[in-house]
Amino acid sequence: MTGKYTTIGSWAVIISKAIDSYGYDGKGYCKDFGVDLREASDPNTRYSTELMSPLWTGAANLSADPLFGLRAGTFVCPSTFHALSVSMWMSISLHEALKYLAKYGRVFSTAGSIQLHEEMGNLVCSSYIRHDDQEQMVVTRHAYEASVSAILSLCRALYGNSFKPLKVEMMHEANASTQDYEVFFACPVSFGHPCTRLYYDLSVMNESLPTANADLLASSERVTLDYLARFDREDVVSQVRSKLIEMLPMGEPSGESVAGALGMSLRNLQRKLKIKDTSYKLLQDDLRQDLAKQLICQLHIPLGEISFRLGFSTTSSFSRAFKRWLGIPPGAYRQQQSPPSLHKPVARRQ
Repeated sequence: MTGKYTTIGSWAVIISKAIDSYGYDGKGYCKDFGVDLREASDPNTRYSTELMSPLWTGAANLSADPLFGLRAGTFVCPSTFHALSVSMWMSISLHEALKYLAKYGRVFSTAGSIQLHEEMGNLVCSSYIRHDDQEQMVVTRHAYEASVSAILSLCRALYGNSFKPLKVEMMHEANASTQDYEVFFACPVSFGHPCTRLYYDLSVMNESLPTANADLLASSERVTLDYLARFDREDVVSQVRSKLIEMLPMGEPSGESVAGALGMSLRNLQRKLKIKDTSYKLLQDDLRQDLAKQLICQLHIPLGEISFRLGFSTTSSFSRAFKRWLGIPPGAYRQQQSPPSLHKPVARRQ
């Protein structure tokens, strides 16, 4: 079931679980709206926002809970959003996890976007929702709050229940008491802002995570890219990035070889990438940098092997590229990293 804007089917599963928690039959409720949870559990299933909106509204009314969306978002798990949430789980830090979310957020919904920026020692995560011709949000308030809650819940699952934002700015007015929101987020919350923003301590967001795994991350990212390419045939950027992940370990692939693997000429590929305001070289450089930062934190992997995996002909050429990206040689960057198991006391993650 598709439309102009779509969400991954697992949102229906989340709604069902949330309804169950209020003592109702979530499976039966979804069935009444024409949603089969067996179909919704298939990660390749996508539903239009037109279908999902009444599902969200009815569920919120049934629960009689003004914070239904926030509560529903807590029912996420590492596989809820297909390989995207797995990639977040395998990232070296919450900062990197949110970067993956911002880059590939279309997996769980095409109705909005996530943007990140740093501000006075804080990482600011801004959430935007698309509006229709009447300037109305294309998703319900509860669906929107669930997406904000789901992101926070995944971060708490990765870091520990003590994780919390410094403050939250909601774009709409309060649907319940401010205190109820502040209890949920465990920080000050204000309302009526241009968009929803969550402010995090940048030093906390850059702490190493014990779940980091560069090999599994590369695999899950490729699955994410293939998924995006399946439901959006025009997403040439995801197609190129996926092919690069596949081909880099065999040596630096040429633009011609990647274009051929995608069944098009190099000129056609260049034209399509130009429309997306990028190029083959920029995509290759961006991917190499992302993979390098993940691999370099896996202390057991020699620098020579990292060079090989990224398609560099020599370790010295990799070192020059790494210094261009981050301003320091890869060896020095690695020395700055601590083993995740030693990064913070276990007691902090209770």
